Amino acid sequence: MNRLQPSAPALSRADSSDPAQPAPAPAAPLPADRWTAVAELGHGGMGTVRLVRDNWLERDVAIKEPRSPEAEAQLAREARITAELEHPGIVSVYDVHRGADGRAGYVMQVVRGSSLADLLGLADTPKERLRYLRPVHLACQAVAFAHAKRVVHRDLSAANIMIGAFGEVQVIDWGLAVRAGDDGDPPPPRAGTPGAMSPEQERGERLDARSDVWSLGALLRLIAPAEDAVPPPLTAIIAKATAADPRERYADAKALADDLGNFLEGRLVAAHSYSGLELLTRLLAAWRRPLLVALVALAALVTVVAFGVEDLARERGVAERRLAYVLMTQARQAAHAGRRPEATVLAAHALAREPLAEARGILATAAAGTAPERELLQTAPCDPIDVTPDGDALCLDGDGISLASAGRRRWSLAGRIERAAFLDGGTLVAAVVEDRVQRYRASDGAPVGAADAVPARARLIQGPDDGAILLWEGSRVVRVDRAATLPLPRPCGGGTVDAVALSPGGDRWLIACRDGQAFVGAGDHATHRLDVGGVAPREGHGLVHTRAFAFLGQELVMTGDDIGTLRLLALDGAPRTERATLTDAPLIQALIPLAGGHRAVALLDGAPPVVVSVPTLTPVMRLPHVGVQRVVAAGPAGFVTATPRVTRWSLTTASAEQLRFDAGVAALASDPGGRYLAVAAGANVNIVDAVTHEVRETVRWQDGFVKTVDIGPDGRGFGYGFGDQRVFSFAPGEAPAPLAGELDGTKIKRLVAIGGGEVLALRYSGTIVRLGVDRAQELIVDSGATALSASGDRRRVVISGVGGQLTCVTRAGDGTLTREVCGTLPAGLDDPAVHDQLPLVFAARAGTVEAVVVSGWRGAEVPPWAALTYRAPGTDVVAVAAAGGWLAGGGRDGTVILWRLGEAAPWAITREHERRAANVVTLAGGRGVAAGGWDGRLTFLALEGALATPAEVEERWGLTLDEVLDEDGPRP
Repeated sequence: MNRLQPSAPALSRADSSDPAQPAPAPAAPLPADRWTAVAELGHGGMGTVRLVRDNWLERDVAIKEPRSPEAEAQLAREARITAELEHPGIVSVYDVHRGADGRAGYVMQVVRGSSLADLLGLADTPKERLRYLRPVHLACQAVAFAHAKRVVHRDLSAANIMIGAFGEVQVIDWGLAVRAGDDGDPPPPRAGTPGAMSPEQERGERLDARSDVWSLGALLRLIAPAEDAVPPPLTAIIAKATAADPRERYADAKALADDLGNFLEGRLVAAHSYSGLELLTRLLAAWRRPLLVALVALAALVTVVAFGVEDLARERGVAERRLAYVLMTQARQAAHAGRRPEATVLAAHALAREPLAEARGILATAAAGTAPERELLQTAPCDPIDVTPDGDALCLDGDGISLASAGRRRWSLAGRIERAAFLDGGTLVAAVVEDRVQRYRASDGAPVGAADAVPARARLIQGPDDGAILLWEGSRVVRVDRAATLPLPRPCGGGTVDAVALSPGGDRWLIACRDGQAFVGAGDHATHRLDVGGVAPREGHGLVHTRAFAFLGQELVMTGDDIGTLRLLALDGAPRTERATLTDAPLIQALIPLAGGHRAVALLDGAPPVVVSVPTLTPVMRLPHVGVQRVVAAGPAGFVTATPRVTRWSLTTASAEQLRFDAGVAALASDPGGRYLAVAAGANVNIVDAVTHEVRETVRWQDGFVKTVDIGPDGRGFGYGFGDQRVFSFAPGEAPAPLAGELDGTKIKRLVAIGGGEVLALRYSGTIVRLGVDRAQELIVDSGATALSASGDRRRVVISGVGGQLTCVTRAGDGTLTREVCGTLPAGLDDPAVHDQLPLVFAARAGTVEAVVVSGWRGAEVPPWAALTYRAPGTDVVAVAAAGGWLAGGGRDGTVILWRLGEAAPWAITREHERRAANVVTLAGGRGVAAGGWDGRLTFLALEGALATPAEVEERWGLTLDEVLDEDGPRP
């Protein structure tokens, strides 16, 4: 047999560090030669693939070897790209291998099975060919993973889709693949398989993910060539995937895979326009039994139609209610996917048809966040590629560009213009033609000065305010402003430049290298070096790539990676800890700072753009899920988007609808004065602004888990943790300090702040002590206490005891405490919430909350509905709060429920938490509710927002219900 040269040294055994341990039995020696060639599997223009036996691991592998020195670099590039794509549908790369001739190839998984091309050749009927739709769907999912890593395959032919004996599917032959930002020379532009190449690939143009979409659509067309035998939704998918204009195709393989999956599962397909008859047919198929009942009812209705205008109105109401539930299902899915604007439009329309508690919950959650002001500046008569803050649009017209203002073209330029952008605050336009850049006046399109040389095929990166642009290709970066074209230094040497960025004004630049270093400079020299992480391993994600950068003023840089993580870096090298993950692993494509550096917009792959606050990195607004092609700063309070609608968004105020902490929320307290909330998560107490919902500061008194917090009517907070086991006080802007007195080592279960710098502490021993900033410890209850609660204003405190006995406590102005027995909790109830005005407490029992009357509170009348039981369908309530006309509960499954007092059914329901919503508080002034969960989330609900009408919500976001239901986004 032919012997191949080993690619690695022999494996070594770990030595024992303990000489007392017996020596391990000697392992069987490894064979001297690792590889034994078995057979040749195939060969092509670049290399030969051999079936090889791995004698060390005793398995079969494949080794791909270059056929020439010229092919060696190409194979190395193929190996690096494929190794990054760790997916079941993509062939695995195991190792690099150097053959006996010294040329480097690579070791990979053996792919067994038949190609899709061979299998289709054996399929004689349309039915047999359609069996291969599911394998192509799996191939689409594999390519979608590659697109998320910014890799384009470029050769998705039927011969490169392998199907195994057990239905496993793998996409092979990544030799022509390209990665966005790769500084190596790409493969020949016309390389590929005839019939599988997109029109733009045939023309030799630069490609993106939509070229692969065309190739996948061509595969579907091979499977279903005869339109008369193909369902219309599948025909629509193929037509959209293979559209001649890339802008009319699916954005990437994930979008195609999602739509094809919908078809295979019998759901609605976004690419297909359904007729009324088709929708009715699908409805009959999906709802056969319910509709049979409805048809029987309808038949009965027809028999009495003479009696009937009133009955017809009732049937119309039934139809409206059914539509409301369908819209509510869509709203729930949109909210879960992070598409908050779309979810609110759907929920508002559902609520207009049926009083659904969950619809109110979605609206109340959204209203707690930022409510932007929206102004439509124009509908551009073209495809905008850049927009000024005033709404002038620079448009791509075939091979040329034009400038549109107020919806009308002012001028146009013909020629092979590849990239263009505004300069000098919108007074100039820079256009790139091959390897030259030319400036033009924005007012009339007249050229300004001579054209300057720039790197060929360069990417164009804009500054945050159009002061300058960067043109970047490989390791070369050129800065272009209104007057000069300046080549920047090459701090990465000959290595790959991963990303570049410009500061506001364009006077400073950042160049990030593949090795994890970034360099900041001005003019033609670098001034700082930053460690930005580069490509680094992350648990559960493999290699994580830092791809996006933005200057925030003169001191900070924000970074974003391909699993949705944001970080802040100080230009002076000082360590910073700010880090946030936006959603479930979206690739951050770009970061755009807004004026002042206090906010930034993150453009995500496959998810809506997100506005985050700086420095907390808290998301404060998500844009509608449409193709925002350009976001520009429009002053200190907003920005402009182009979709092609040109819209100005103003954020006069910004607040977060949700916060996330690194640990679960163990305790939550609301300042009775309405200034802030205290959130205990892990060893920290986070002080959260009650209006903006941002973390103003973090208090850390000790290293142990913080068990309980509360805030008194004077605004002073108190906390207790299991580390130091002392009660400490805190307030915004003040350092934490311990209270006087020792606690004898018994741990504390609950704190209630009663004003005057004092607190009552319930200990696990059943005793209650009184502590204060200037007061020694005082025993209040010597045994038997099971719970300690207070009203939202802290004027009323209730102690629960053995047997359900309730003791009401009030504090006089001189500090005197008055106690009296004031009621009894029914068996099975404990830990009641105290109302701030009514003589009631509320306690949970499984799926209900019960109200209990207490006595002794002067001026408080018992309402007629006091004995009402409040229902919590589908969840066990574990936390309760009450104030004003509202009752709130947190569920074991993370559900948060709001009731109107006196109404047993829920008024609003939210499902924002993934784990137990263990803490709920009402916000001062009746503004809403906050809930903290074991999943580390703090969510907010604004009660007024739950009453928004469909017209109000549509106006806020510039979306209609029809546009939300159209996955392609708003129509111009």
